[in-house]
Formats: sequence, C-alpha cells, structure tokens
Amino acid sequence: MSFTSFAKDFLCLTTDSNVVEHHFKRDYKQLVKQWEEGYGWPLYKPLSDADAYIFDQIRRPLGDSQAEFDQLVLLLCKLMIDSLNEKDLSRNIDDASGLRGIGKLEQWIKNQDVEGYEEHISFLKDLWELRSVGSGHAKGKTYKKVSERFGTDEMPLPDVFDKILQHLDSFL
Repeated sequence: MSFTSFAKDFLCLTTDSNVVEHHFKRDYKQLVKQWEEGYGWPLYKPLSDADAYIFDQIRRPLGDSQAEFDQLVLLLCKLMIDSLNEKDLSRNIDDASGLRGIGKLEQWIKNQDVEGYEEHISFLKDLWELRSVGSGHAKGKTYKKVSERFGTDEMPLPDVFDKILQHLDSFL
C-alpha cells in the first residue's frame, strides 16, 4: 500500500497522489484549459464520442505484456500527437506547408522563442516512431532499435511506460 493510500484511507488526510498517471492526467487537463484561456484556441482537438475512452484508458500497464504496452503507447499517441489542433497551429505559423503534427507544434514553439523545447519534441517524435514500428506495423529490427531508446531492454514494460508518462508530464 502506498503512503498516499494509507494517508487517505486510514488517516483521512488530503494528499496529492504520487502515481504518475494521475499527475499526467491532471496536468493534461490543466494545460488544455489554460492553453485555451491564454491563446483563445485549443492545443488539442476534443476527442470524439467514439474516442472518448482514450483519456480514461491511459494507465500503468498491469503486467509485462507487449500487447498491453503497444495499446497504451497507441492511446498516448492518439491523445498527445494525433489530437494536435493542426488547423490553429497552422494559422500561427508563417509557413506551415509540408509540416504535419509534431512539425507544426515544433514550428509554433520556435516562433514563440521558447527555450529547451528540443528534447520534448525529440521525445514526441521517438514516441511516434515507437507507435509506428510497434503498434502500427509488424515489429522488426527498427522496433528493437527504437524500443531500446525507451529502455525496454533494461526494465519491465510497466516501468518503461511510467518513464514515458513522466516525460510527457514534464512536457505538459
């Protein structure tokens, strides 16, 4: 039992969760709200009714199953990359021709003179590649190479997924 669970359940204390997925979900919601308030347009398109389950399904894998890990990576990519509001990102970029998804976000961030974004954009590209060569297609040599960047050869998949969520939360 975690300290947070003990504090809440037995000591009746209000405590902040120490679970990575809770931080990620809280910060995602906060960013979505603050972005729209600050810029007047949403960074992420709202999920359709058919995709509404995506946000709720993001969680730490229950086991070291490749199938579950692939599915969760796919869900993260749908939420963090596929749902980018490319239309409004394009309106705020001088030349968006030829750019898609992460490229538009990167150009928008560059135009805002934000420092230190490169690591996050690189991570999003790696995550997209992991999804493409893992969940989207049959696995081969490229998957092994990409997955090793995430540490799949060094730790169990639930821990790898936690690290992915931590990095995405840092980006948010």
